[in-house]
Amino acid sequence: MIRLALKNDIDNVEQIVHESKLLIEKQGPVCWDIKYSSGDNIALDIKEKALFVQEIERRIVGFICVNNKEVEGYESINWSCKDNFLVIHRILVDRRIRRNGVGTMLMKFTDELAKEKGVKSIRVNIYSLNMNAQNFIVNCGYKKVGEIFIHGVKEYFYCYEKIL
Repeated sequence: MIRLALKNDIDNVEQIVHESKLLIEKQGPVCWDIKYSSGDNIALDIKEKALFVQEIERRIVGFICVNNKEVEGYESINWSCKDNFLVIHRILVDRRIRRNGVGTMLMKFTDELAKEKGVKSIRVNIYSLNMNAQNFIVNCGYKKVGEIFIHGVKEYFYCYEKIL
């Protein structure tokens, strides 16, 4: 079941973030700073009703943050849809359950959410060195439309868009 996150979900979401960071660090370069998915940002996502969690047997196994706030640098991208869009800011799946379709379910949920809101496209950016995430997003139907640099990160991010 996918639902809006609640305040009492913060610890579980933070645990997924923490474990994911450890796994990503083992795999290579890391692009997140400690503040990006901090408890404060998670709490703000919840307050703004932008964070959704996936539960299996009453345990949070993944989450996605989606809203209509553009990321710095998006104005330089030639998006197909100039307005009426959603932006995925974070998607993570519990490392113990990866490759079992949870990420795909969260992405399909986002597609349905966008359609319900009458949104025409969904945007996301992926760290250029994160090949797994790039392959995943392409398999979800997104097309690469450009690249941006984000302050404080050495490498660039690829920007992807899915037209609904």
